[in-house]
Amino acid sequence: MKSGPFNQVVHTGSRPLPEQDAAGDGGAVYSTFPAVVELNSVGVVASWTPTPPLTFEASCAVPLKFAISTQPHYEAYGRFIFRPLLLGPLPG
Repeated sequence: MKSGPFNQVVHTGSRPLPEQDAAGDGGAVYSTFPAVVELNSVGVVASWTPTPPLTFEASCAVPLKFAISTQPHYEAYGRFIFRPLLLGPLPG
């Protein structure tokens, strides 16, 4: 499997803007029939960390080549990350 990532981080002043990444990915699946199915896609992801314990992330990818009949036209994903240990020292 091959991939070609591209990374760009943008900051202004003391408040960081969302980080953006773009990547391309290609690979192959081997089986009896068809012998080889190649899969290629490109996508983007954005993440924003307003405070150290909190991150929001969203990504979307599209295939460059439709390899199977039931393959979706895009995949989208989002997540919320909470890191309670980064809130600070515990009282007491």
